[in-house]
Amino acid sequence: MARFLQQFQKGAGDYTKERHDWLREEDIETFVREIEQRHQPQS
Repeated sequence: MARFLQQFQKGAGDYTKERHDWLREEDIETFVREIEQRHQPQS
């Protein structure tokens, strides 16, 4: 396990804060609509 942990470096920044900034632009309805459109059969 130690070898596995040695392969990775600590990242920089605050992923949680950045993620909230990215998701703030969209609401859940928009995500659901986009997913439904992707799963509709193409004619």
